[in-house]
Order: sequence, then structure tokens, then C-alpha cells
Amino acid sequence: MTSYSKIKNQAYHKVQIIYENRKFSKTNIVFILSSLGLVGCGGGGTDNTTNTNINLPSSGNLSLLTGSVVKGPLNNALVFADYNGDGKLSPNEPSTRTSADGSFSLQSAIPSAGFVAIADESTTDTFTNSPITGVTLKAPAGATVVTPATTLFVEVKEKNPEIKTTDLASALGLEDINILEFNPFSSGADPEKALTAEKVSSQIITTLTSISAAGEGAGASQEVAYEKALEAVTSVVSAKIQSNVSDDSSGISNNNEIKNIDFSDNSLLSEVSIAAKNELSSVVVSEDALNKVLDDSVGAIKNVNQKIDTATNLTDKESVAAFTVTSELKEQVKVAAKSELQNPGSSKIEFSDIEAVETTIITNTPSVVITDFTKLSEDIKSSQDNDVGSGSESSSSPDSSGSNVGGSGSGTGGGTSVVQTESSIVVNLGSVEGNFSIDGSDLNDNIVGSLGIDTIIAGAGDDIITIAAA
Repeated sequence: MTSYSKIKNQAYHKVQIIYENRKFSKTNIVFILSSLGLVGCGGGGTDNTTNTNINLPSSGNLSLLTGSVVKGPLNNALVFADYNGDGKLSPNEPSTRTSADGSFSLQSAIPSAGFVAIADESTTDTFTNSPITGVTLKAPAGATVVTPATTLFVEVKEKNPEIKTTDLASALGLEDINILEFNPFSSGADPEKALTAEKVSSQIITTLTSISAAGEGAGASQEVAYEKALEAVTSVVSAKIQSNVSDDSSGISNNNEIKNIDFSDNSLLSEVSIAAKNELSSVVVSEDALNKVLDDSVGAIKNVNQKIDTATNLTDKESVAAFTVTSELKEQVKVAAKSELQNPGSSKIEFSDIEAVETTIITNTPSVVITDFTKLSEDIKSSQDNDVGSGSESSSSPDSSGSNVGGSGSGTGGGTSVVQTESSIVVNLGSVEGNFSIDGSDLNDNIVGSLGIDTIIAGAGDDIITIAAA
């Protein structure tokens, strides 16, 4: 194997490249920028910043994992294999952005790792064409979909390890659906099951995002507010499922007596609201403001979820419009909490009036765009097949979210990505400050350095090292 450097930035006056060993089994490559007195790929001299280690996996240990992120299909959601199970994207965890049909694929060194999907400012729900932000979804290893239902399963199983997917599915009214595999927008999906599954997904998200918005408006960060909202919903769902399982094992329950979890039920939502108050009380500026808005939001969430339940299919404008009001409710709750925080007694949630929900749905109907998801998926697959060529991708153009377009990657911060294909790994540290230590793989590594002092240990492949501009 050979290794070579390609210097794209000629701003440096003197660059000395030292190869300690020209046989690249695990050769150390050190770049000395003589005129600046720096060692590394960068030119900024950020000695006082955090050091980050990036270990690139060996190709022999990689498995191709595919799936879809669905609450309708989420476009441009960040998905990663959660190697350490902390729910946070770490530098060595492979990640990618979803396609318009919610699909993704990535190479994982740990096939048993679960998935985490993050909807941020660049993510949209292709079904409703609505933005969806501040939402994190999860799925266990082996799942082929990442959905609100799989998220609840992951969270509930942490509390009750004996819980099975069928327990949750039955409680949600999805007893005939494999929640780890069913994609309501896939080709050939049963229309009735698809409608039921998407209704449940949307009702869960309506509940989660509204509670999270109340916490955020009352002073919590978006991330913390969502985590607390998820914990509140999980605690109520877990208790309901455990009650069902206990009754069934005692022989005092039958299929007609199973207590379904209905997110349009006022009693259930009140329980969730109480749990949310307990979870969020320590992270908001004003408990009074939080409690007032959470109390008001129960009726609004019920109204929206009840209208979602009236949808008759996923393919006509009138039905799809019922799913579009979730994002509007979230914004109403957030504004109400902010108003209550600044001026107690002033908060108002428009959707507390069912007529307001109905009027908004009617208003939204003409602008609904019906997507043929079968055709969309076929077009995406065809485009991906056409993109297969050299097996290498450019590392010089990360998108605005910090993750390169196409392929599989692992973001390490804004403007940073690790993009992995079957034959190459591209590491782009962009203009990020920090000192990085990169342990190369046996693939063809293409590495763009940071502004800091970087140590690069090359692997056995043909590697390209680019010195980034300061």
C-alpha cells in the first residue's frame, strides 16, 4: 500500500511531511508547519481547546444497516448507530442524513447497536411537508424503522426489561403490526394498517412536542425539555403496559378488557401532564407558568389528536390536512408559555377550542401536496444506484448541518463529518477548532484537517491528507 498527501491550501510557506515508516500498516504521519511552528493539519493553533479522538473502523468489521425514519417519512433527519447507548452522537459513531422517503443506510462496526434519529432545523416531514424540529427518535438493534412507537419501546424497556414489542403494540392498538419493521409509507403496505400506524405516530408526536414546547417556553432548553417530555410520556405508558401485563398474567384480563393507550383521551393526557410537571419543574424558570400552560395544553392536545383520528386515509388532501396541525400546536404552546412567563395570566392556546383546529385544517387543505411514496422511493434508489462509481466522495463540501450529503457519516460537531462508504472513509473537520487525533482505517481515508493540532495515524489504504486553511 502507498500513501500520499494532497495539499490544497498553498497559504503555508513551508510544509514538511515526515513519514516515520513508508510501509503503511499503521504509519504515523506528522505534518510540521515550519513557518507557523505548528504540528498538525490545521493552522489556528488551538492548544487550549478540547482534544477529540476519532477511531475509524476496519472494513472487515463493517455491516451495512438500512432502515427508515418515519413520522411521516422524515427527510434530512440525522441518523446514527448508537454504539455506546447514550443517545448522543459520538465521533466514532457512523451517521447519515435520511432521504426524502425517510430511508437511510450506513456502515456499522457494531451491528448490535441501536439507532437514534434527530430531527433538527433542516428536517421536514415529507408526508405533511411540515418542518419537524427538536425531536429525537430511537429504535433497538434489528429494527428497520425508527418511529415514535419504537422510541417508546426503547424507553419503556429500560424501565421494564421484560416488556415485549407485542405488549406495547397491543396497548397502542397496533396488535397486528410489527412495530420494529412496519413502514406505513412503503410499497405494498396495507392501507388500513398504514393509516392506523401513522395516526398513532402522529398522536404520540403531538403529545411529546406540545409538552416539550411548554417546557421550552418556560425556560428549559429544547433538548432538555424534549427529554423530560419523553420521560413523562414513557412513565405513563410504562405503567399502563405493566398493568396490562400483570392483569393478563393473573388471568383477570381478556382481549376486550385490555386498557389501550389512547393519546386523544383526556384522562391519559391529564396523567401525562402531571408527570410532565414533575419532570420539568426543576429545569424551568417558573413552575407556575409551566403548570398553567400544561393544564391548558391537555385540551388542545386532545382536540388535535381527535381530529387526527378522523382521517380516513393517507392519500387525500382532507385527511392529510388533519395531520398538519401538530406543528402549529407546538408553536402555540411555546408562545403561550413564554407569554405566561413574562405576564402571568396572559397565555392562550388557540387550539383549546376545537373549532379553531377544524378551521385550521380546512385552511390547510388546499395547500396539501400528496406524495407518491412508492415512486419517490424508486427514484431515490435509482439515483443512488447511478451514484455508485469510484466509491469515494468529496470531503470538501459538507452541508450546512455539518454532515456531508450522501453516503454514511458521523458528525463530530458543526462543520464536521465522517462519511463512510464500502471502500473509503472521508473525515472532514472543516473549520472546526480543536485538536483531533485520528486513527485511520484500512480503507482509503480522505482526511481534511481542523484548525487545531491534529495527529493522524494512517491505516493500510491509499490515503489523502488535506491541510485545512486557518
